[in-house]
Amino acid sequence: MKNLVLAFMAILVVSFSFGQDKIKQNIDTKEICTMHNKIIKKMDSKLITAEGYIFDDNGISYSKDVISHAKEILDQIDGNRYNTDFDESIFIEIIQRHNSDNNVINFSELVSYSSNYLKEKGFISKYLNSELVSLGNKSIEYTTEEILYYVENEFAVDISENELSKRNLIVEMVFSSNDFWEGETQAMADGDTVIIADAVGALVGSLLSPAGSIIYGAMYSLLENNIKDHR
Repeated sequence: MKNLVLAFMAILVVSFSFGQDKIKQNIDTKEICTMHNKIIKKMDSKLITAEGYIFDDNGISYSKDVISHAKEILDQIDGNRYNTDFDESIFIEIIQRHNSDNNVINFSELVSYSSNYLKEKGFISKYLNSELVSLGNKSIEYTTEEILYYVENEFAVDISENELSKRNLIVEMVFSSNDFWEGETQAMADGDTVIIADAVGALVGSLLSPAGSIIYGAMYSLLENNIKDHR
């Protein structure tokens, strides 16, 4: 009987350790960027060009559909590696908290709402929040070359050591996303707000997990890729 109890306890320990390993898996920024692009590439074409219905409730229904489908794709790629135990709740909270009048949001508002939310949660500093809002505004005005130069050389250059990994995520996602979208038929307009949306979404999702960063980055990217065509 004693041996049976010990064996059962050993199974529990192994099971618990496996679950923890899945959550604490070492997933670096490069992998987040790579998987983000794979998710978009495998996304249902109906979600790539969703058009109308994303405006019905400021993207909430759309975000739910994209996140659900993206989780399925990520689980198919490697269900044991990525913790996808999350949903669109953060995005809903961002929209509902900052858009009390329920107006149709534009890109600069999407960035500022998201960045302000992260600051309110204590996830980013006042300085990084200001830099992200400024980045969103500049991406509307700048060409591809200008925004890439700005991100690499001027964006958040005075960041603290504690937030350096967050800046790195933004920078690497912008360049990775640009490489991806350059090869797609859904061309971006000058200003390339889509690649900034990828990066902001990835930062928002990093509140959840590396998988959250992958999937929220994809969701923000596809959301902006649709709404930019209606501006």
